[in-house]
Amino acid sequence: MASLDDLQKDAEEIRQFISTSQRPRVKEVLQRELLTVEQEISLQIHQNATHPEGKEEEAKQPAAEAKVTKVPLYTKSISSYGWDQSDKFVKIYITLPGVESLPKEKITSKFTKNSVEVVAHELDGKNHQLKIMKLCHNIVVGESYTKVKTGNLVVMMKKEKIKQTWEDVVVKAKDTSPLKSGADDPDKDPQKAIMDMMKKMYDEGDDDMKKTINKAWSESMNKVGTGEGLNMSGL
Repeated sequence: MASLDDLQKDAEEIRQFISTSQRPRVKEVLQRELLTVEQEISLQIHQNATHPEGKEEEAKQPAAEAKVTKVPLYTKSISSYGWDQSDKFVKIYITLPGVESLPKEKITSKFTKNSVEVVAHELDGKNHQLKIMKLCHNIVVGESYTKVKTGNLVVMMKKEKIKQTWEDVVVKAKDTSPLKSGADDPDKDPQKAIMDMMKKMYDEGDDDMKKTINKAWSESMNKVGTGEGLNMSGL
């Protein structure tokens, strides 16, 4: 589309042609063209008056089209760390080279009474996350925090019970290993260990298992007097 200035120059030149033209048909053609140009001039003046920002919006359009969607970064779990404790705090030490160069808002911490989550965002093209869902003991949420040092993060967790000794950072899993015999535990009476194991088998077994154990107990009782069998009277 021609600019307003060009249209006005076209209109002026057409008027000059009309004034010098001698032929009626030529004048009629020129007058129709002049009318068309004047209508375009009127339209542009109206558009500029009602939308003065039009040109600015057109200038912004290429930048909007060039906008690129940001892809979420990969999150790497932190499983290796050191720790120690004082009377008041349990401290977790995380080695992260270059972490001190991150803006403050890129280090986030979330504490609950028995959990902690710390994330270093956008470090070396990824997020680095420490997440512990079951701490060994409870902490004070409002007085726990994270410190940034050169190449390290230090997570300071305030103990709920001052001077309480933590055996570990996380809750240890309960021992679910099978019942040991007396031979495995030198401090335990071998006969009692076997009795405990037989009782456990009896309590958890089906009818056939219980019949088998009762038979073994009866046969053993017949041999107790001779010293050949086990004393299973506690079963």
